[in-house]
Parts: sequence; structure tokens; C-alpha cells
Amino acid sequence: MKIVLIGLLSFKNSIQAKIFAAFSIVILFALATIGAILYFNLTNSLKNNAITYAAESIRHADENLGAILEDVEQIGLVVVTNENNVINILRSDHYQVSYDWFLEQKQIQSFLSSLIAYKSYISRITIVGLNGKVFYAGSPYLDNTMLNHALIDTIVEASGKKIYATQSAANIGSEDHTVSYGRAIRYDRQTIGVVMIDINYDV
Repeated sequence: MKIVLIGLLSFKNSIQAKIFAAFSIVILFALATIGAILYFNLTNSLKNNAITYAAESIRHADENLGAILEDVEQIGLVVVTNENNVINILRSDHYQVSYDWFLEQKQIQSFLSSLIAYKSYISRITIVGLNGKVFYAGSPYLDNTMLNHALIDTIVEASGKKIYATQSAANIGSEDHTVSYGRAIRYDRQTIGVVMIDINYDV
């Protein structure tokens, strides 16, 4: 009788052990499955968030750059169409260093300074007359050696169309990287000079 009872208890314990082992395997499998699902969902969520953030950053940067370039082009248009402060001064016969030349220099520099005031992304705006006159606002210093630069010819040949050039083609006398906007100044269907606006390269 004792042997039978011991056998029954042993059989019962064996079944309980098997059931426990089976439940443990099922629970571990379920936990592993849930963990894998959560991991992949979290990974995909992080990836999608990163893509969304990058796309938004690029879109925002593109909008900012677009607004800056539009502003620069508007300034360039104001310059090339301004008769009193630009065209008449380029066409005048006053040269260095007369009193009339000094007044023109002061007038056009004041005009250019007002156009780029509070625009930190513009380092310099320059007007170069094909007659040898050079006016600018901003830095660095410029002189008549700019007339020999190939970019002037490129802008003149563009016949009033806007162009952009990097420092290697544009920025004489500057230690900083810039991108330059250029456009011809025309009067009576003839090019009399060019305007160049230097944009800080960091933009």
C-alpha cells in the first residue's frame, strides 16, 4: 500500500512539474513575443520621429534660405532700378577727389547702408561702375582693383539676369566665405555697372 501511495505521489509530482514547465515555457514565449513587438514598435516610432524631425528641419531651413534669397534679390532690384541714388551717380562726371564726388560717395553709401541695416546675413553690398567708380557698404575694404575681376564680366554678360557665385569666383579681399549675388545695372539698354551682394556662407 505504501509503495502504491509513493508511486501515486511521484506520478502527481511529475505531472505538476511538467505542467509547471509547460506554463513556464508558454509564459516565457509570450513575454519574449511581447518584448520583441514592443522593441520593434519603439524602434519604428523612434525612426519615424527622427525622419519627421529631419524633414521638418530641412523644410524650415529651406524656407529660411528661400526668404533670405528673396530678400537679397529684392535689395538687388531696388539698387538696379534706383535712378537718384545709383544710376545718376554712376553716370555723372564727378571723379575723385572733388567735393561733388565726396557728396555722391556719401549719398550712395548712406543708401546702401540703409538697405542692409539689421541684415546680419549680408556682409557687404557693392556697386561697381564700368566707368571705374566703386561704392560699397559693409566689409572688408574694396578699391578699384575689383574692376579687374572676372566676376564683373560674368555679371555684365548675364545682361541683367541674376547670378550667384561662391567666394572663389567672387569675394575679392575677404577672408570669410561668402556667396555673392550679382546683377547688371542698365540705363538706356546699356550696362553701366553691376551690383553685388555678399551673403555670409554660414547661412
